[in-house]
Amino acid sequence: TLISIPNSKLSEMHIENYMEREKIRFYTILRLDLSTSSEKIQKLLKAFEKSLLNDANFHHDFYRLRLIGMSDLGYEVEIYAFARTTEWSDFVAIREKLLFAFISDMNALSISLAL
Repeated sequence: TLISIPNSKLSEMHIENYMEREKIRFYTILRLDLSTSSEKIQKLLKAFEKSLLNDANFHHDFYRLRLIGMSDLGYEVEIYAFARTTEWSDFVAIREKLLFAFISDMNALSISLAL
């Protein structure tokens, strides 16, 4: 399919060329059960940071692990980091490994996701 975009519109657009990237962004929000104490959330964030920093597959110069919200549905924790790969098939395995580490961190602190 041929797609035509006027230059005036193209100059206003934000275009990301995925073939030229040097890393892949990992981003997720976990919603924790409301019964989780603030002390446990702080411990969990530290455990998540340790798991992330122990994983050589991620850049360690810029990442974010923060409590970003709360509602009647739960406490929201944002996880933002960059994987050291440009291959999607590698990234899904790297992401899975980190998520399993996060599950272990949550289990160690007896923290559950909100339902």
